[in-house]
Amino acid sequence: MGITPISRTSDIAPNQSAPTETNQSQLLRSATASARILNDLNIADREFKVVRDPASQRFVMVVVEQSTGTVLDQYPAEDVLKMLSQLSAGRRRA
Repeated sequence: MGITPISRTSDIAPNQSAPTETNQSQLLRSATASARILNDLNIADREFKVVRDPASQRFVMVVVEQSTGTVLDQYPAEDVLKMLSQLSAGRRRA
């Protein structure tokens, strides 16, 4: 049985621009719904949130320890967001 990947790297345009505002709205709704479902699982002392990264203007899913407010994990990772911001800034200058 073969498993087909959801997305192949060859399917991605080389100079793909940032998602459009409509796509951003759809992504936000989807991510928020996912966070709500994960929160309904009541995983011990964990809360899932969707926030907008101020530098890249992209939505980020974060996992927070409820008792302390500490961010335990996030997707995309901080270094990926930084790279996206730098790439975006480079495109604006070009």
